[in-house]
Amino acid sequence: MVACLGACSGNSAAGNRSTAPKASPCPLVAQLDQTAATVARADVSDPAAFQLTLAAAVDRYVATVRALQRVAPENLRPDLDRMEAAVHQYRFEDAASARASLDAFAASACGTRAPGASAGSNTVSTTTAARS
Repeated sequence: MVACLGACSGNSAAGNRSTAPKASPCPLVAQLDQTAATVARADVSDPAAFQLTLAAAVDRYVATVRALQRVAPENLRPDLDRMEAAVHQYRFEDAASARASLDAFAASACGTRAPGASAGSNTVSTTTAARS
């Protein structure tokens, strides 16, 4: 991931013109994991509090996915679109499936854990179970 980001986010120059570096998606991927972890730690014994935590987390997660769409590689955008739609509709297992390509990218470019081992992926199962 670090090598890819270095190549993707470096300054490019055309003659005397240069463009600003593209923002790294790595902090946003970490933010997705932090948001999902918030739900995993939520108190499911208080259904009203859990629902408030879940709704706030869904809003944060969707906002973060939208920010990722602006900085992530083009090939991830269809899966990010699917992730956003699934999370917005509380279809967390579908979101976890759509997130596989992002996890693979993050493992390579950001040095995160192996795909399928992220807090976000694990939390989706916990969240789904808690809603049942």
